[in-house]
Amino acid sequence: MCFSANHEKNNAFVWLLIAVSALVLAFLPFAFGINVVKGFGWFMFSLLLACVFLLGLLFFVALFWSSLRLDRMLSGEDLLAHWTYSQEEIAPYATGEDARLSRNKLIYLFFTLLTVLVCEGLAYLLDPATALVPGAILVIGCFVIIYGLPAALASYEKRFATDAYIGRAGALFCNRFHLWRIFNARLGRVSFLEGKPAFLEISYSFLSTDGNGPTSVAVNLKIPVPKGKEKEAKHVMSELTGKQPNRPDSRKELFEREEKMRKLQGLRK
Repeated sequence: MCFSANHEKNNAFVWLLIAVSALVLAFLPFAFGINVVKGFGWFMFSLLLACVFLLGLLFFVALFWSSLRLDRMLSGEDLLAHWTYSQEEIAPYATGEDARLSRNKLIYLFFTLLTVLVCEGLAYLLDPATALVPGAILVIGCFVIIYGLPAALASYEKRFATDAYIGRAGALFCNRFHLWRIFNARLGRVSFLEGKPAFLEISYSFLSTDGNGPTSVAVNLKIPVPKGKEKEAKHVMSELTGKQPNRPDSRKELFEREEKMRKLQGLRK
């Protein structure tokens, strides 16, 4: 597979590969003349892979659409800033992103294995002779998808992890694409934080669905500003907020702030 600098596009085609592989494997019992109606284990095998095929197509479409937004930014069309760091400068932030990905992998592995074990366990109770082989194939496939393919991607994309791209619609930092100009997301506060190093802090939220219904998830992205790029970072802040960095607050903004302070004081009393 030919990888690109576009992290989202790489992930999109990985999911397409997963979807196609699942579809091929779903017909594996038929190719060997196995009767999936009588062999309940192989029936669950094909059913689960059909679900993986549909899920893979869904992820492919979502990620490919996201990759088109990222392409616009990487080509400079929707780009506000492009900063490059050394490996030493990016290491603390890359470590945090790696830890987040590792936690997510464990969560995905747990729920995937749980689904496979429940389905194939049920198949074993109904038809022990046809449950073990398809169950073993599915378990091995889980590890390959969750750990093998991301490792192959990481070995290639490591070279791009030292770059930060910031656009009007989103930002790419530590190979993670943050997209806030989308139907279920909203850009919040954008701040320039003085310090050594200085930071461009971008807060946004997006709607996520859990067992209790839609919930708002807040993300606080802090991008270190390279030395000498402070003026550019303030320009990015003004472009994202539509407010000049040195412009005083308007009378309306001051009034709204005073109202919030009065409400807070009232709650404390």
